[in-house]
Amino acid sequence: MTTTEYWTAEQVAAYLGLASAASARRALSRLGVRGRYTPHPDSGRPCAEYPADAVRTAAASRPGQGRRTDLKET
Repeated sequence: MTTTEYWTAEQVAAYLGLASAASARRALSRLGVRGRYTPHPDSGRPCAEYPADAVRTAAASRPGQGRRTDLKET
């Protein structure tokens, strides 16, 4: 049995090189990566965790800085 590794939004932001956890959540939403919610160990509030494999796959599929995705080859 294998266990899935989960990352917090802060860990995702560090991996993707983003400025904040909010930026990471926004990017993951655009990329279609869904998280699971678990209670925070201290406060008990819901805390999103994202599958690390899905984050890595989505990051690899990002077009890159300056890429013109609106242009279509004819």
